[in-house]
Amino acid sequence: MAITPQQARQELARRELARRELARREQQPQPELYPNKIIPQFTKGLYENLPFGKRIVGMLPNAPQIEQLQAETARPQGFLPMFARGVGSVAPDLAMSSPFMRGAGLIPKIPGIAKAGLGFGAYGGTKAAVQGEPIVPSALSSAGSAALFHGAGKIGAGVVPQFGGRLGSALGGATAGAITGGEEGMALGAGLGALYPSQPYQKQTQKLAETAINYYLKPSKTLKKYANPAQAITKEGIAGFNLDTIDRKADIRLGELKEARDRIKTDIRNSDAEINLKENKALKPLWDLWVELNKDPLSHRTEIKALERNLTDLESKDLGKLNIDQAYDFIDRINNLKPSGIFTKTSTAKINSALHETYHNVREAINKADISNDLKSINKRMSDLIAAKQAINDAVNKNGLNTRFLPIGFGLYGVTTGNPILATMVGTEEVLRTPGGSSFIGKMLSTKYPKVKR
Repeated sequence: MAITPQQARQELARRELARRELARREQQPQPELYPNKIIPQFTKGLYENLPFGKRIVGMLPNAPQIEQLQAETARPQGFLPMFARGVGSVAPDLAMSSPFMRGAGLIPKIPGIAKAGLGFGAYGGTKAAVQGEPIVPSALSSAGSAALFHGAGKIGAGVVPQFGGRLGSALGGATAGAITGGEEGMALGAGLGALYPSQPYQKQTQKLAETAINYYLKPSKTLKKYANPAQAITKEGIAGFNLDTIDRKADIRLGELKEARDRIKTDIRNSDAEINLKENKALKPLWDLWVELNKDPLSHRTEIKALERNLTDLESKDLGKLNIDQAYDFIDRINNLKPSGIFTKTSTAKINSALHETYHNVREAINKADISNDLKSINKRMSDLIAAKQAINDAVNKNGLNTRFLPIGFGLYGVTTGNPILATMVGTEEVLRTPGGSSFIGKMLSTKYPKVKR
């Protein structure tokens, strides 16, 4: 088929455009592969900052060539080469600070941000001493940087919790380091965050929320051994200006959780569960108490009779083979066994302790059966709420008003003398000493449980 003059002109024009584009590309400088940029920058940073690095290089046979290569390595351009230079620069510090950081991590009862500052600050001071530089400024500078990176890492770990928070901590530390110290600061912040990850702020605020409740309620060791009453109040979002309101809201939430429990337990997986209370000796705490009271039967006649009556009733079924309905009926009956007002204060405390341990044993036996995670979660929430109600009841029976006068006096002193720190500290303590103050602060700081589905 013959080509027309118009087609020939179009083909010639297309070939000319292709030739010009090829010539233009050949004239442009070809970009180097990133490994060809990154590796020299990394080794340059390592060479300049590794202790005795230059001395070691000087002992090698090809030392002149290595030194010339390092001298000819230009200032990095672009993010990755700059970051590579920074990683090389801080790699020795990250490696050599490890013993100091791990040692500080073993110090109990101080915040993680303080541990980071102490560990890296001690390393900075030691490094300065070895190099003959001022110790205190270097130690303070290193401590401040590590504390800043750790704090930023907390934010990052909350946003990116993957890999145990390491990735988020590294990103947070890198961001803070880039702002304060360029590529070296970015690399150092990323390295410290990855090696020593921060706890997300959510976990810290949850602890603060529970501390606020515990400061006011002061739940007994028995309650805290088998449950977490402070977590129940904070994570259920319960708050009120007085204990009566908090107790009433806890009752309402218990009712909602019980409805959800009764609804979920009818699922096929849960309804087929078989619970064995004999295997974990669920009633042993009550029998142990019965043995203890019988050491002085005349003084504890009323308590012994009450225990015998209830134990006989509770053991009327085969405890080695209960279905889910029978097990929850059992646990509800345990919860309803409250010591009467005729018991002594000492025996009431002992009975309450035995009942809490028994309730815990039955709950654990149910959780050991093949039941859903949703049901296990509700079991825990109910157990914590029941303990919270007991803690509220114990707090009502305590007279702690006289402990408030001394803090008030210090607070007034702080205000009159113009000492804002003292006034604020005492004012905060006063707020925490009230049901409303502690519960509303706890509710504000806590991470809430999901809403109960109806």
